[in-house]
Amino acid sequence: MTKGLILLFLACLLGVSSAIAADYTFSADCPKQYPSDSVSVHSSSAADMVLLVPGAGSRRKDLHLGHLKWGEYYGEVQKVLASMGIENHVLPSDINGNYSVEQRAKKVARFVKRWGKKGKKVLLFGHSMGGLAVRVALRDYSIHKYLSAVITVSTPHRGTPLVDFLLKKSTPLFVLRRFMALLGYDETQKKYLKELSEEHSYTWNTYIDSDPKFPPVYTVLVGDGIFGLTKSFAVLSITGKIIKEMIRGKKYSDWEKRTDGLVPIYSQFWGACLAQIKSDHASIIGKTLSGSGMKKFKKVQWEIFTRVRRLGLLK
Repeated sequence: MTKGLILLFLACLLGVSSAIAADYTFSADCPKQYPSDSVSVHSSSAADMVLLVPGAGSRRKDLHLGHLKWGEYYGEVQKVLASMGIENHVLPSDINGNYSVEQRAKKVARFVKRWGKKGKKVLLFGHSMGGLAVRVALRDYSIHKYLSAVITVSTPHRGTPLVDFLLKKSTPLFVLRRFMALLGYDETQKKYLKELSEEHSYTWNTYIDSDPKFPPVYTVLVGDGIFGLTKSFAVLSITGKIIKEMIRGKKYSDWEKRTDGLVPIYSQFWGACLAQIKSDHASIIGKTLSGSGMKKFKKVQWEIFTRVRRLGLLK
């Protein structure tokens, strides 16, 4: 089975994958096992701006798949925020996109302090590994006074089985890794890769946040896009199937085992649930979309940040 999944994965990387207009379902009502925090925050804590923290694959402000540049990482999200009159900035990653989570977290803290000392209250928004960088940055208690809230989206707080799969030492996987290196994705240079494994996730989840001024933390749960309404990127269908196979025997509900193609829902939760969305890992930031899919993306993002405003977390 492993060899078969690898062959399908390679076929997608070679260009068999296709972009199809994605569909979305937005729900402000989170599942009972992931309760929503509906307590409004006083308006004096509302953020003046949103700092967008990109995840793996980012180089500076762009998204790269190996040698392929895929446009600005948060380009489409920024357009929505601008249309809502919300000041926003993207935290640029290192030029090669190789920094570890810890290195990215230090950069997050520096930027928050820079804006905070200018009198700006900041809302941190992290997608994928960007959410982990945000989470680790919060260990610097000196930035808490500058923060309104934190939102993570499609973040592997408990790791992703896909990375554990790729890190296995076997002949077929060695061939796959070499092939990916030829495409410009050299895992030996990606300092963060092992940090995204389930095995490593204890690093994030054994730390106790004891500061009473710790900012409100929210999660946007993303999943079921590949196997439900959304079909946007064939390669994510393959990776999603690999994950489902790896977690088949784990004691999670069927709902928790749903994935966004890269991260299962049970790994995404941290803090209070802000919303659950049927989408995939790329479409949630506006990638692989066109036509009606892009219109629905804009509507979903508008609803997310409208809800944040209603909670008093954003001006």
